[in-house]
Amino acid sequence: MGRRKKRRGGRRSDRGRNSGRVTARGTRPEDRRHLPAGRAGDSTGFRLDLLLNDARHIVETCPDLSDIDEVEDWASAIQCDVLSSTAPGGLSAQAVLSHAAAAGGATGAAIAAALAAYGPANLRGEARRAVARIGAGSDESPPWLTALGAAEPVRAVMLADEWAEHRTLAIDFRRPDCAPHHVRIGIHPFRRGMAQPIGYYAVGDEPAEVASPGLSAEEISLADARAAAEPALKLLEEALAHDYHEGETDLSLDPAHDLFALVRQRVGLLPAGGSAPERPQPPAEVIAAPFGEFASRPLGYGEDADSVHHLMRSLIGFVVGCCWDVDPLRWTPPRIAAFVEEWLPDHGYYCYDCRVLHEPPSYEEWMPTVRSAFVRWLRLGAASAGLPDDIRDANLTAARASLKRLEHRVAGTGTVFD
Repeated sequence: MGRRKKRRGGRRSDRGRNSGRVTARGTRPEDRRHLPAGRAGDSTGFRLDLLLNDARHIVETCPDLSDIDEVEDWASAIQCDVLSSTAPGGLSAQAVLSHAAAAGGATGAAIAAALAAYGPANLRGEARRAVARIGAGSDESPPWLTALGAAEPVRAVMLADEWAEHRTLAIDFRRPDCAPHHVRIGIHPFRRGMAQPIGYYAVGDEPAEVASPGLSAEEISLADARAAAEPALKLLEEALAHDYHEGETDLSLDPAHDLFALVRQRVGLLPAGGSAPERPQPPAEVIAAPFGEFASRPLGYGEDADSVHHLMRSLIGFVVGCCWDVDPLRWTPPRIAAFVEEWLPDHGYYCYDCRVLHEPPSYEEWMPTVRSAFVRWLRLGAASAGLPDDIRDANLTAARASLKRLEHRVAGTGTVFD
């Protein structure tokens, strides 16, 4: 089994298709997450020994305080093996701590230190005492044992794209030795505001205040940063738990598991009492009204009434189930791309038999109506909202480009799946 490679710089996670990675993967708990949990005998012992092997490797290859970023990453990642809401099949934290104490030395102390920083809250005090008892202060113990998780929040910045869709919360922290590091939490507008991606950036990597072209940056209070981060992380926690139950093995999702414990702990260091915009909850009749108006209009040339109906069902599913602001008439180029290129292929057709949205039975018959009716829908939204002509035209251009990309994927195969 390979070992984790040392790194300098940042670590991020992305969920979903085409997600990227910043660091190469070495020894990781993802292979262990799906081992049988809760059985007596070899399975539990094997998993506990794997944790100790990881800890031994970290102690041997990260002997100095300057290695703290690598160790923080490892200490967060191994929480995938510890029973929690995001790891329902994990090992009992008490069993992990007892195994670490039995092993003793720097290796056992490293496991205890990871639990003290990022393990279950009700076990952290006992884990800290175990660190002092079984390893801290001895000649072989690394100096970072008592430094894991120690950080002071300094400031927070909210970054937003030009359409006020994608937002990223960037929070600066400072360790007791004054070394800075940064946590970033993307707030995804088309996954109900879920934290995606999350990232941890080490000393010398990108500062939180740097905004890429097209992004705005607004400094917010640390309390407001916590208020914005907690609901986003809660949604991510639910998604990670679902992945665990489903035996998810998509490697693009693993960094979210790796970093979740660290990011959640850092957010917990922020002061409480802040405020952040809440997801709107408009009444059903408000959401339905524009769809009723659209249905009362004549069909476009060549449109099929059944296909228009399915498209409207799909629009409702996307807006209510995915969009943060639940506004069926608010459209932007990023929202259009997400709907046409990501949502429609899997959820474009409402099946009366199973009563769920799924892949359309025939893209060749369905696409002409989608192309026409969706553009009509965007024009209705622009007129209702009184959008300036340039924004309306930007939306229509984005829609045509996304529909063309979708059609290219369908052409000659009748499906968007390779």
